[in-house]
Amino acid sequence: MGGFPEGKRRRSLTLLAELLKFSGAEKAVIKAWLELKSHRCRPRYPSSNSDIPVLAIIDDVWKGKMRFSRMGNAALCREYGITKEVALDLGLRSIIPDELRAELKAKEKAMAKQAEADYWLDLKDAIRRLMSASGKGRSLRVLAAALTAEGFPVSYEKVRQVLNEIKNEQAGGKP
Repeated sequence: MGGFPEGKRRRSLTLLAELLKFSGAEKAVIKAWLELKSHRCRPRYPSSNSDIPVLAIIDDVWKGKMRFSRMGNAALCREYGITKEVALDLGLRSIIPDELRAELKAKEKAMAKQAEADYWLDLKDAIRRLMSASGKGRSLRVLAAALTAEGFPVSYEKVRQVLNEIKNEQAGGKP
């Protein structure tokens, strides 16, 4: 994949310089990056007398004259042609179309919900196992300590709540 295309070269180099500056890069590092990227532009930048030299771009960014980095996510996606497919192909995580962001959030939410459901099932199984091993003779505090030691950090109040849920499930015929 080539560098920045004609019509977007200066803007892209400026945005890159701003992002590097805001990330804490030294001016010399920014200069090296921009010179490298400018040679990869299509055509190479600068290619005409009307193009602003790379050092002038860096100076303007350093003085705070440029503010392309204030572009929002949607504007950046439009500017660089980032579609859902492009973002997925490149493995992008931050500059992505809103549609993909919503899908990823929904998937993340579903995974978190499933993880929470799995956690509660595992907790109930651990309580059942500990209760059957002790002959139901453990106090709630001892049970809570044993569960915490097994990786289920819970209070005795939570143990009481889960035990009540287990009893309700057994009364209702649920496993």
